[in-house]
Amino acid sequence: MANPIFNLTPAATVDEGNNWINISWGPLSLTNPAGTTVLGNYAPASGGSPVVNYITPALSATTYAAAPPTDFFGNARKTNNAVDIGAIEFTGAAVGAPTLTSISPASHTRGSSFTVTLTGANLTGTSAVNVTRPGGGAVGITVSNIVVVNDTTVTATFTIAANANQSARNVTVTTSGGTSGPVTFTIVTPVLTSVSPNTGLRGTSVPVTINGSGFTSATGVTVSGTGVGVTGFHVVSDTQITATFNITTTAGLGNHSVTVVVPGGNTGTLPFTVQGATLTSISPTTGLHNTTVPVTLNGSNLSGATAVTMNGGGITCSVTGSTATTISANCSITNGAAHTARNVTATTPAGTTNTLNAAFTVN
Repeated sequence: MANPIFNLTPAATVDEGNNWINISWGPLSLTNPAGTTVLGNYAPASGGSPVVNYITPALSATTYAAAPPTDFFGNARKTNNAVDIGAIEFTGAAVGAPTLTSISPASHTRGSSFTVTLTGANLTGTSAVNVTRPGGGAVGITVSNIVVVNDTTVTATFTIAANANQSARNVTVTTSGGTSGPVTFTIVTPVLTSVSPNTGLRGTSVPVTINGSGFTSATGVTVSGTGVGVTGFHVVSDTQITATFNITTTAGLGNHSVTVVVPGGNTGTLPFTVQGATLTSISPTTGLHNTTVPVTLNGSNLSGATAVTMNGGGITCSVTGSTATTISANCSITNGAAHTARNVTATTPAGTTNTLNAAFTVN
């Protein structure tokens, strides 16, 4: 037998259009008319039913105001500033209000999607993870994939827009027991603090470590100017990146700006200095026709030198040895070499050195 029993019985004759003009239906009773059994109380079940306390003034002031003051059984509604969905108000044991104690990670860069873990108490039945921006304005964070791990842990996916304001957000959770207090999550600006080493020689590949913060979603590293390429990019952690700077033999000497590329914008810059082989002096500074003159060139980054050149013709030099600071060479002067001052350069694995102007003279 159905419980409750329901019937639809005509109480009058149909009109000329064959329409019932009066009917009655029933029963509206708390007991089964076929006996004395009290009909069931189909109230929401305890344990986190999403209908409990769902209608609040914050959700919809109009719907909240329209809800009747009592339910079907006469139980008062709105006593806790909320109304349960349906005809029957939940009257079981109160569900404890949720609390949050932490969120991890507590900060992240924009333009990224990742999982956060919320920790607290009474989190069973979490129906929403709410993110708001203090003071108003666009939140810039979309929440999805809410998973209740247990009564103390909830996970969710945060997706931060590339143009989100880089500032703090309040994060709360909602259960049938209410809405928790907030924990703070901050959208941070990536920061570059150091590049180590911060110098490199032309013609070499330099493994570097880049330190800072907000690197988790980084997509690359750039070096300004010409002649420095980046390979082996790897995000070690939110605070560290490794890469290799490949410096050509013609790379521009001096400072190049290093930047970490992240979604929604890049970090600031730090200098990386490209160094080359340098000549500072030559000795002796003169030579005679039809002689071979042993010369020593001084400078820096001269290891592996392969050639010494003097302009103007009539002089041929061959390298006999080199160190980081010196090049030894024998320079043969022909009988027809012009009696002029010559410019001197050297060729090394780090490229061609600077020029020593008018540094050697044929007498």
